[in-house]
Amino acid sequence: MNLEQLLTHCGFCPHYKGYRALFECIRTAHKNENKLLHYKKLYLEVSSVIHSSPACMERNMRTLIRHTWLYSNTRQLQVISGCPFKNKIPTVSETIEMFVCYINDHPGKIKIE
Repeated sequence: MNLEQLLTHCGFCPHYKGYRALFECIRTAHKNENKLLHYKKLYLEVSSVIHSSPACMERNMRTLIRHTWLYSNTRQLQVISGCPFKNKIPTVSETIEMFVCYINDHPGKIKIE
């Protein structure tokens, strides 16, 4: 399974603008986990790749995460996170971190392209 398939399996809709931003943030943070300590730098780097501003990119990811959490497969998201988010939608940084941790905890299962 690759990262795109994992995101789609969790209910993230590729038609949302935030999908590519989330994908790139997870991919970039997985390559260099130090980026998880400085989200502003991560957003700045990814925003140049997807040709957006960091603020717009974060807003689009928040919209994507909110929509996914309210209308999609939250059970799969809770499996990936390792804990339930009881009536609380995870933040963008929590979402990125939970996917990076899941990928690291399952070496070879998820391919990062």
